[in-house]
Amino acid sequence: MTVFAYRLELPLVFRIFDIMLVEGMDVMLRIAFAIIKRSEAIILGMGFDEVLQYLKRGILDEYNEDHKKLVQDIYSVKLSSRKLNAYTTEHERHVAKAIQESLELNNLQVLQKQMMEHVRHLETKLASLNREHVELANELVSTRVEVTHRQEQNELYRQELSELSKALDVIPLEIERRSREKLDTLMEENNKLANDNAILEDKLASLEMTVIDLKMRFAESENDKEMVQRRLREMKKYMAVHT
Repeated sequence: MTVFAYRLELPLVFRIFDIMLVEGMDVMLRIAFAIIKRSEAIILGMGFDEVLQYLKRGILDEYNEDHKKLVQDIYSVKLSSRKLNAYTTEHERHVAKAIQESLELNNLQVLQKQMMEHVRHLETKLASLNREHVELANELVSTRVEVTHRQEQNELYRQELSELSKALDVIPLEIERRSREKLDTLMEENNKLANDNAILEDKLASLEMTVIDLKMRFAESENDKEMVQRRLREMKKYMAVHT
């Protein structure tokens, strides 16, 4: 009623009061429906912000020019109890749907909060993984540098091994040549030693014969010595007797 008193002329306000006294407070719904139905075409052609401004200021201006229009529009609206119940049911359904959507929205907000926490956790984990990635990248670079250095060393070792292999291929031939030379030298020395040994054996045999001869002569000289000594003793005895 305050809206009507504020926006409509006083005689029209009195007409609305008269209708309310006759029909009761339920007529307020018919009045609102009649006003919106009158401006249906205008409202459908407006945007949302324009509709809000129109509902605040312009929707009742048409009735100030012709008071009978509002009364006619009110009584042209037929709202039976069945329709009101249907509208009530529809309204309750929309309210229940709105409540359900509100609950779903709350659940979504809770889920969003959980997801945000999960995202922050993932961001923290991602930052940690990025740090680990940087460390691994640095380690990989160091490893590659070391691998390159090792490859260069391996190449040097391969070259040295190749040279050693070539040297080893030559060494057996050189060893065989030197061994043959040394063997020939040893054989010559052995032959010489064999000849010298034969000569020494001949000399030894000659010396043994000489030693045997000397021993025989020594034995003979010992016998002669013993005979001389015996004769000397006999002569001493003889001289001792005849003295």
